[in-house]
Amino acid sequence: DWKAQFETDNGRKPKAADIEADPAISTVYADYMAMKRGDAPDAKKDETPAAATEETKAAEAAPAAEEKDQKKELTKKLNDWKAQFETDNGRKPKAADIEADPAISTVYADYMAMKRGDAPDAKKDETPAAPTEETKAAEAAPAAEDTKPSVDDLKAQKKQLTVELNEWKTNFSSINGRNPKQSDIDADEAMKAKFMELQAVKKAIESA
Repeated sequence: DWKAQFETDNGRKPKAADIEADPAISTVYADYMAMKRGDAPDAKKDETPAAATEETKAAEAAPAAEEKDQKKELTKKLNDWKAQFETDNGRKPKAADIEADPAISTVYADYMAMKRGDAPDAKKDETPAAPTEETKAAEAAPAAEDTKPSVDDLKAQKKQLTVELNEWKTNFSSINGRNPKQSDIDADEAMKAKFMELQAVKKAIESA
């Protein structure tokens, strides 16, 4: 309105000097310019939460990626151990074999904890429930698919188990002065597992 009135009175558009010469309109103009300059900071303020949200998402994604890498590393260790075990023993590892190796039993426990969705160190003060023989045997190699062994493989496994059991029996006899009974075998968890495995191998050979 002031600008229109000025043009009517003076026959031209007002200049900066004309605005400054009018105390009332110069105050209005100053307020207008202050508000105009204030738009940019407000816009930035509105953008800040969005930026913070992106940073939050990145921070939340980091633990998930770290857990995935840790699980991948544990899987590799288990598979490497399994491959070395098969090379050394000529057969696949069983639950008793995992328990007999302190290092790999710890790796296995961590892997199972992560598979269940728990962090390996989340419950350090709690004693984890020991997995069953059946569970351990089924998951000894989590990333590898078991194939049905051939008759030759079964015979080689039978031979290896027989040697191990006979060595144990010989050692038992030298210590105790008598031959071991079935109850003695059952009392030794490792030998009991080998004995049961040998019986299973014999049945598999018969049914092959």
